[in-house]
Amino acid sequence: MLGGGGYGVVTEIDAPKGVLPLEGPLDIKFGYVGFEAEYIFDPNSLAHFSIYPLIGGGTINFAKDVGPVTESNQTIGESDFVFVLEPAVNAELNVTTWLRLNGGASYRLVTGVSQPGLSDSDFSGVAATLIFKFGNF
Repeated sequence: MLGGGGYGVVTEIDAPKGVLPLEGPLDIKFGYVGFEAEYIFDPNSLAHFSIYPLIGGGTINFAKDVGPVTESNQTIGESDFVFVLEPAVNAELNVTTWLRLNGGASYRLVTGVSQPGLSDSDFSGVAATLIFKFGNF
C-alpha cells in the first residue's frame, strides 16, 4: 500500500508557563503529514501482520488559550517546522471480505523542535492504533 497520512492533536495541551511571557496562557498546536508505504505479510490469511513507516513533516506553534477547544485560538509567534519518522507494526484480522480490523504500535520520532520551552522528546514517543479498513480486498 502506498499513500499518505495526516495527523494532529485535537485536544488542548497547555504550553509551559512563561515561554512567551507577554502573551498569557498558551496552548501547543501540533500536526504532521507524510508518505506511508505499508507491506502486508500474507494478506489473504485470517490473521496476519504488516509494517509501515510514515516519513514527513509537521508544524508546532503556540496559540492563545482563549477558552474551550471549540473556540477559535489565535496563533502566536512563528511556526516551527519539524521532521517526523513514524515506523509501525500492526496485527490485522480479516473479519469479512470487505472489513479488516487492524491494531498496532508505532514510535513517532520528531526532530528539529526549536520552540522555547519545548524539545524533540516532548513530541516523540510510542503510540497505539486501532484501524478499521473498509473495501473490497
